[in-house]
Amino acid sequence: MYYASALATRSFLAVVLFAALNLGIIFIFQPFTISGDSVSYFETARLLYGETDTAMHPNRILKPLGPYSAALLGDLFGVGVERGLIIENGLFYILIIPMIYLALLMLSQDQRSAMWGSILYLSSFPLLRHGIAYMTDFSGWFFTAAVIFLVVLWHDSRFLRYALAAGVTAAIGLLFKEYVVAGGLFFGILLLVHAKERPFSAFKAALWFGVPFLLIAGSWQVYSYNMYNASYLDWYRTGGVGRYMLGDIPFMLKSMVAVFLAGWVLAIRGARMLWREGSARDKLLAASLIPGSLSFLVWHVASSRIYFVSGVLLAWFAGIGATDLYGRKRRVALLTVGVVIAVNYIWFIIGDKARPFFWPWIQ
Repeated sequence: MYYASALATRSFLAVVLFAALNLGIIFIFQPFTISGDSVSYFETARLLYGETDTAMHPNRILKPLGPYSAALLGDLFGVGVERGLIIENGLFYILIIPMIYLALLMLSQDQRSAMWGSILYLSSFPLLRHGIAYMTDFSGWFFTAAVIFLVVLWHDSRFLRYALAAGVTAAIGLLFKEYVVAGGLFFGILLLVHAKERPFSAFKAALWFGVPFLLIAGSWQVYSYNMYNASYLDWYRTGGVGRYMLGDIPFMLKSMVAVFLAGWVLAIRGARMLWREGSARDKLLAASLIPGSLSFLVWHVASSRIYFVSGVLLAWFAGIGATDLYGRKRRVALLTVGVVIAVNYIWFIIGDKARPFFWPWIQ
C-alpha cells in the first residue's frame, strides 16, 4: 500500500539517518534528571509489578502501561525500573521515526513535506529534553501520532477497519498516557462533519472506534476505581483548566514557544500557505486537528513536554513551509532548517543554565 511503500523512499531514508544522528546528540547531552514525577513513575511501576511496600499514586495508576512496561523491561534486562524506563523510551523513539513520517505523509500527501516535518519534529526541544528521559511522555506522543495517522486513513477512505484500528490504538495509548485524547478529539470532529453528509456511515464508524475503546480503556478505569479509588474525574479536579490563573500566562507562553522555538517561523509560514492555497481537505484536517492540539489546556502545569501534544500539527505546518521555501530558494531553505535545528540543540544543551537570562521574570 502507498503508506507502506513510502518507507522505502529516499525521503524516509533521510529521516532515518537524521534520527540516528539525533539520537547520538540526545545520549551525549541528556542530563537524565530524576524529578518528582520520575519518582512517582518508579513507585507505580514497582507497585504494579507486585511490590507492596511502595507508595500508590492514583493519577499514575490510571495509566499503568508506561510504568509497568518500565518494570517489565528493567526485569527482563536486569537493570531495574529506572533504566527500564529509559529502554522503554528508547524503543518509542525508534517506533516514532516511521510513525511521525507516515502521519505527516498522510496529512500533507507529499514526501518532501513529510521529510522536513519529521526532521523538525524529531529535533524539537521537548523531544530532545523529555523524550528519552525518566518520564513517560514519549509513549503519549507516539500513540497520538499513530491515532492521527489512522484517523486520516479513515477520513480519506471511509474504511471502517481504520476506525477500528484507531479506536484500539487510542485505547492502548490512553493506558500509557492521556495525551492520546488529542487524536480522539480529531476523530470526533471529523466524525461530526461526516455525519452531516452520511449519518448512518458516521454512526457505524463511531461504533467501530468507540466499542473497542470503551472495552479496553474503560475496563481498566472501572478496575482502577474499584481497586484504588482512582478516576479521571478526580485527576481533573486536581489539575484542570479552572486552576489556571493570570500569573500563569507567562509560563504558558514560555512553554508554547519552547515547543518549536525557531521552528515557529516555518510553522507559521506553512500555516499561512495552507490557509491561502490548501485544498478543502487540507483545511478541514487542519481545523479538526487544532482543538486536540490545544488539549494541553486540561493540565494545570505549563510545560513544553505537555504542550508538545501539538507537535504533529506544528510539524505538518513547518514541513509545508520548509518545502515551499526549498522550492523557491534551496540554499535559504537548507540554511533556515539548519538554524532551526541548531537552536533546538543549543537550547537542549544550555537551556537549564540560560533560561534565567532569557526569562528572568518567570523563574
